[in-house]
Amino acid sequence: MEVPHESLEDLSRTLAARVDALLVKAALPTPLAEQIRSDACSMGETVVSLCPSAREMIVKLEVFGENTCARWHQDHYVARAIVSYTGAVGTEYTNDANVNFQELKNCGNNYCVIRDARQIVAVDVGDFLCIKGTKYPNGAK
Repeated sequence: MEVPHESLEDLSRTLAARVDALLVKAALPTPLAEQIRSDACSMGETVVSLCPSAREMIVKLEVFGENTCARWHQDHYVARAIVSYTGAVGTEYTNDANVNFQELKNCGNNYCVIRDARQIVAVDVGDFLCIKGTKYPNGAK
């Protein structure tokens, strides 16, 4: 979704309309769709306030079964805001010091990318997580 230079109120309406269009296609049960709509709009407004110089915001609704791609990676975005609604834990993450960036950049497997698996942590199911990407200002990793 393009993020034009407009008021937060206009942005909120545009974001809500885009999220509604995604939810119609997903055909989820009403209570879940309402929760996702509320979360997506809140996350979008938060991301815009944290990253006001971002030129666009991409809004996705991805439905995964048990076979998800769990490869460690860096996003080539300014940031990613994510929430998981199912599973034993929410999204996993780790500190930069726990990442072997040489392995990460050269397609290493997860066992080589992560230095110590005990240092992997996760947010709870339903929690928001905002992760800085490679294009985040100030040279963030």
